Parts: sequence; C-alpha cells; structure tokens
Amino acid sequence: MSVKPRSILTLWFSSNTAVAKYAIGLIPATLGLSPTLTIISLTLGNFLASIILGIATSMGPRFNKEQIRISQDVFNNGWKAFSFLNFLNTLGWFIVNVTLGGFALSVLTNNVALGGLIIVVIDVSVVIFGSSFIHKFESYVSLLLVALGIFISAEILTVPMKIPEGGSFLSFWVVFLTSFGAILSWSPYASDYSKGLNLDFKKSLFYTSLGVTVPSVWLSYLGYLSALAIGKSSPIADVLGVLGKYFLAGVVIMVLGIVSADALNLYTNTVALTSIVNIKREIATIIAGVLGFIAFYFIYKNFLDFLINFLSSLGYWISPWIGVLIAYLIKRKDWKRAWVSFSLSVIIALPFMNLRQYGIPYEGFISSMMGGIDVSQIVMFFVSILFYLML
Repeated sequence: MSVKPRSILTLWFSSNTAVAKYAIGLIPATLGLSPTLTIISLTLGNFLASIILGIATSMGPRFNKEQIRISQDVFNNGWKAFSFLNFLNTLGWFIVNVTLGGFALSVLTNNVALGGLIIVVIDVSVVIFGSSFIHKFESYVSLLLVALGIFISAEILTVPMKIPEGGSFLSFWVVFLTSFGAILSWSPYASDYSKGLNLDFKKSLFYTSLGVTVPSVWLSYLGYLSALAIGKSSPIADVLGVLGKYFLAGVVIMVLGIVSADALNLYTNTVALTSIVNIKREIATIIAGVLGFIAFYFIYKNFLDFLINFLSSLGYWISPWIGVLIAYLIKRKDWKRAWVSFSLSVIIALPFMNLRQYGIPYEGFISSMMGGIDVSQIVMFFVSILFYLML
C-alpha cells in the first residue's frame, strides 16, 4: 500500500504529542512569563523552526536519502562528525524522556531513580528484541495522548491558578529558543520520513508546519497552565495534579507514550553510534542505555536546568548545518565550500553568543550589549546559507 503525502501531517502531529511537550511549559511558568507572552513565544519558536523542518522534509523526495546521508553528499567524509552530534542529540532526548518516565512512575514507586531505571530497561529491551512493533504502537499511543490532552484542556478550566503578569524579554527569548530548539532537533532525520513520497515543496512546508505547531503549542501551553495551577518542580506532577482522581490513567498513558517515543530515540541513537564505531547494534544499545541512565541519575533533581540548557544548545550545530544543506538544495557546490561556510558562520556568530548559562565563561560583546540574549543560532543559520551561495 502506497503512503500518501499527507501522512507527513499525521506523522509530525503524532510525533509532537509526546509527553516532553508538557515539560517545555514548565519553563515559562518558572520564569514568570504571562499567558500572552507565553503563547506568543511558544508559537513563534515552534512555527519558525517548523518552517526549517519543512524545508528539510522536502529534501527526502528530492534526494531519496536519509537526512544524514544527504549530509554525506554535502560535507564529504566529514559527515560523521554530524553523525556523532546527532548521537548526542538523540541521547539528550533519551535522557529527557527517561526523566519524565521516572517522574511519572515515582507516583507508584515513590522513587524517581527506580522509575527511570524501569524506563531504561524497557526501552533497551524493546530496541534489542523488537523495535519494529514500536513504530505501529506509537501511532496508537498518540491517539491516547491526544485524548489525554483534550481531557486536561477541559479540566484545567476548573482549576484555580495564580496568573503571572508581564515578564522580561530575556525570559521570553529563553522560551522561544527552547521551543525552537525542540523542533529543530528533528532536522537531522527529517527526510528519513519523507524520502520516496510524492511530496512537493509547498506541501512539505504546509504539512510539516501544521503537524508540528498545533500539538507542540497546545501541549506546551497545557504544561504551562498545569504548572501555574499545581506549582510542583516536576511537569508530570503538575499534569497529574490537574487530572485529580484520574491520575492513574494519566500515569499509564504517559508511560506508554514515553516508552514509544524513547525507544525510537534510542534506536536512532544506536544507528548514529554504529555509523561511527564498528560495533554491534545490540552492544551500542546497551552502551547508550547505560550512559543515558547515568546522566539521568545526576540531572533529574535539576531537570529544568538540564532541559533549558539541552534545548537551547541544540541549534549551535544544527542551525549552521541545516543552513548549508538548505543552500545545497538551491545550488550544489563542492564539500570544501560547505565546510568553509559552516566554519565562517560559527566564527561570525561568536559575538552574539552567551555561553555562561552552560558554565562556560564566555559572553560575546553583542550579546552583552543585548542584556545577555543569545541570537547566535539565528545568525549562524542565515550566514551559513549566505556564505555557501556567495563562495
């Protein structure tokens, strides 16, 4: 049976009903951003990133290759560097979902670390012994997650909450950048889902943007309202608090959603690792599982800081990388120009960077003049395209 082009819409919609979307809503609630500024920042971040993702999606039908393999065409042998960065990208998402799973199961186990360990063991087992069924399973679980979102939307209207007013532009930018980074992180494998489809450029943009923006903004905003209503440090605890007596059903649905999404993250992670190191996939899966659990154990108590830093930092390599790929879509040039464009965009963006939030004592003078706001990822994206086309 042939796959219809509009399946891209349902694929991105189901992929972005993940429980992690609620966690993003905890960020503006903690920063004290008003509902109006929150919805604007979430919408802008998700929509603008979805445009880039839509362009990346359009590459699948044109080149009939996975995104990272297109990267091989553009950057020659250096593509493995991006494969390694994608390994870190998927490992980060694996850690995020393990943490959320740990929070959800702690309602039953009263131990976040034990809950996280259970999620890791299930994910590793699924990927080693039967990853294929999880692809079909995810589509069914997404329906349950949508139903959960609808129920929370109805319940949240009856829960009293303290509404913050205003908020700084820096807080607004943090929310924008984290939501932007969350969607941009799909870019390294966007064309994996679209190759072979009869999908033109306009439909790629439309289906991807609609499928990404609607569920992402909706569920992140629900996470925001839940945090305002309940006020826990865990986004899962906030959502379950809104559910009240129905919390047990919420736990079950969330854990199913976390496992289905995280098994895919883990599988993609092992593909990236085996493309770099010549080891068996099963061994790579166990290594990733162990690394993920160790990282989870040390970060779950400061999950919000990890989430902000992880999502905000993704664009430092993805923005200039996908920028060069988009320029290659317009005009093909040799791999040396690709690397020069990538490198120059990073160098030019240095004055716009603020790495202090990651514990690195560097803040560019332009970022300092802007009150610490880091716009380097946007700069690198456009500069990498411009240089590639000009060189």
